[in-house]
Amino acid sequence: MDKINYRLIGIPKNGVTLCQMINHYLQEDTNLHYIAIVREPYERFWSAIKECTYSYKANKIPEDNSEGIFKSTNVEDQIKEGIAQIDGTPNDYFKTQKSWLDNYTIGTTIKFDADIQKSLKAIFKDHQYETEIYKIIEKDWNPSTHDKDSEALSIIKSTYKNKIEPFYADDFALWESK
Repeated sequence: MDKINYRLIGIPKNGVTLCQMINHYLQEDTNLHYIAIVREPYERFWSAIKECTYSYKANKIPEDNSEGIFKSTNVEDQIKEGIAQIDGTPNDYFKTQKSWLDNYTIGTTIKFDADIQKSLKAIFKDHQYETEIYKIIEKDWNPSTHDKDSEALSIIKSTYKNKIEPFYADDFALWESK
């Protein structure tokens, strides 16, 4: 059997750092089996808002406003700033997951959920760098939980469902297909 050369596709807000760190151990080749990590669209949208809102950022760099850092301090207004992104020209965090995948032929799709570690371990079992890759996989790749998450997701799913679902329709289809 031929050896499979894997490559993870880094999509902002879907474990892009995880993908980059694993890809470090993978062979560069023209015959690649692409792996996409997809995230539940509502959660990804809220995560993008948190990424663009200075008060939520884990690594605060005052001069870092390259992604148009949101200025609002309450959840409802922060969500409105996120909605403005999808109503206009979205920055990378708000672009659809599908738009990041359009240039690839995806061989495997996994969910960015509670089972992500198990899913990735199954793929890299018996890989020549299994030990090193498993050390990366075993880290907590979703540390950005915040006490406002439940409130925000409730508002997004009720008040802005009619904006989110059409804009991210392909992403919902990707999520549901797995």
